[in-house]
Amino acid sequence: MKQPELLVARVRAEYLEMLGLRVTLAHACRLCWIDAATCESLLDDLVRDGFPSKTDSGFFVASSATRRRH
Repeated sequence: MKQPELLVARVRAEYLEMLGLRVTLAHACRLCWIDAATCESLLDDLVRDGFPSKTDSGFFVASSATRRRH
């Protein structure tokens, strides 16, 4: 699903501003003030783009590509 550009930009900005950011889906929902379904879809889209990565334990972390973009 195509995500609203402002929301995508907001999440990307959080990762660029806080390079060590490591959040679960629930944390990301609270951080961005969005519902779980929207947040999961957004994060899944960003992970497919390589920004951020998802760990085996379910954390969304800045990928090496994210750090290089900063």
